Amino acid sequence: MSERSQFWLSHLSAIEAEGITTKAYAEREGLSPQALYQWRKRLVAGRRPGRAKPGEFVAIQVEPSMQPARAARW
Repeated sequence: MSERSQFWLSHLSAIEAEGITTKAYAEREGLSPQALYQWRKRLVAGRRPGRAKPGEFVAIQVEPSMQPARAARW
């Protein structure tokens, strides 16, 4: 990971750890909120559980239906 990416990732991690809004953190640290949002999209969004890269499989859980299944009529 590049030094620049690590810089932004450390700020994004601090935002999450502190439970502060991105806008409030940006104002306090003298950073651009837009830059933080862009770097979050680039660095963090793709890592969220359940988000697959193109061509990957994702495990899913199917909840049972509350209505009985109807038999198909041929």
